[in-house]
Amino acid sequence: MPPLIATYRYSWQAAGAPPPELAAILDAGPVPDVHNFLEVQSEAGRLPVDATWPETAKELGFAFNQALVPGVAQQIACVPPHRAWPVPAGVQLSAYKERIVRGHCGSDLRRREAFIEALAAWISARLG
Repeated sequence: MPPLIATYRYSWQAAGAPPPELAAILDAGPVPDVHNFLEVQSEAGRLPVDATWPETAKELGFAFNQALVPGVAQQIACVPPHRAWPVPAGVQLSAYKERIVRGHCGSDLRRREAFIEALAAWISARLG
């Protein structure tokens, strides 16, 4: 099965209030983003699989999928509502995602990039 790509608008998903450096960006509203994940075919149907967050991210309140359990959907890092579709065969994933990011984020592209950078720095500082 091909990877999936989802467009959504990121609002704070972890427990508690976001740290000030992220809250300043989120004050303008949810941040448009694009996320990749997989689906597997099981007896229960097509189920999402996502290994975005490391186990240590649980400490920060982010969802972490401990293991792939047959027949049980994993939580994907982009919470609904989102729109997801398969990445076309033969297309380079990174180039396709970049195109979708530009189209989905539009005039919020710089705000998205600032948020992603601040989120990564915050996670890195907290988890070492």
